[in-house]
Amino acid sequence: MKKIYIVLIKSPTVPAKLMNLFKRNKFTHAALSLDEELHSMFSFGRHWTTYPCPCGFKQENFNEGVYGKFADLPGTVLELAVTEEQYKKVMEKLDEFLSRRKDYGYNYLGLLANFFHLDYKNKNRFFCSEFVYYVLYESGIFDLGTPRVFVSPQELLKASKKIVYEGNLKTYVSQGA
Repeated sequence: MKKIYIVLIKSPTVPAKLMNLFKRNKFTHAALSLDEELHSMFSFGRHWTTYPCPCGFKQENFNEGVYGKFADLPGTVLELAVTEEQYKKVMEKLDEFLSRRKDYGYNYLGLLANFFHLDYKNKNRFFCSEFVYYVLYESGIFDLGTPRVFVSPQELLKASKKIVYEGNLKTYVSQGA
């Protein structure tokens, strides 16, 4: 068995705080990692540290970019045990996103559709939790039985009962998991 990790974050950024005014979810961001130490996470988010737009597919790290600005990043790390075949499919999906990163954009309209629970699809656009769910679903790991645009970071908690860590994610990473 292989393991992958879902990282759920209550981001202290202004856009995340604004989203939380409407949704009142515990988490505002989601990422996928292949290593427990979270050296590299994959998600959709802002490209520039100081500006919330533009956004798109990116590799994230807690010591760089927008996360590097904060000493406290509340969050949760979930561990999912997956088969070799599922892990291979996750790798294939991530390789596709990495090799075609310019083809993918942020799903701004989908984020609005999520707020109003409207089904909106765009093949090459994702927001963070939509992306994580898409990779898990396409790899045969997790199915909520709902369109991907309806999946918020909070709902990804249903993917695993195994919580590896809860608290300040900066502390978790600095301690070496």
